[in-house]
Amino acid sequence: MRAKLGGAFQRSRRGVSLIETSIVMCIFVGITAAVWGGMKHVWDKEKTNLAKEDIQLIVDNVRSLYSGRQLTSTGVCSAKASLKTMGADVFPKDMVFGGYVKNPWNLDKAATTSIVYMCETNPVKMVIRFTNVPYKACIAMLMSTSIDLAGTGLLQINVNSDSVPATAGSVVPLPTAQAKCSPSGGTMDWYFRVSG
Repeated sequence: MRAKLGGAFQRSRRGVSLIETSIVMCIFVGITAAVWGGMKHVWDKEKTNLAKEDIQLIVDNVRSLYSGRQLTSTGVCSAKASLKTMGADVFPKDMVFGGYVKNPWNLDKAATTSIVYMCETNPVKMVIRFTNVPYKACIAMLMSTSIDLAGTGLLQINVNSDSVPATAGSVVPLPTAQAKCSPSGGTMDWYFRVSG
């Protein structure tokens, strides 16, 4: 009996085996991967929500400036007539970094990835453009903004200069969103009524 107890005592002093350590490490890696994957999904969803809020703020800011006659339309509907120099007045502060106006997916880029321009048409329109939007983000934004921005005067959405068949207040179907968005990233334009 003594010999058996002594052997058990010696084995416990020896420490954990390599197999036991490997099992613990695999469990740790599995838990970490699951948490990391969940956090990435949450962060991606947060970026989409932030972008929708930013778009709504831009629309409100431009309408306010236009109604106060502090802003006039340029007469053309092109990115050359952009308001990117008016970042402090048009864009929310969370979009302006070091002189560049950025969308939530391009905070690390040293370039302007968001612009707004006016169109002298009847009705007067504005366009909000996000460039370098990743594929999955494009799909999420296309499907959600068509419904979430319905009451804001949303007229149309373009993806990579291609109009998306959508009615404000209706969800763009997933197959349509997948077909319009580019796996290599792309440009999204939201057209809103300003007045008229």
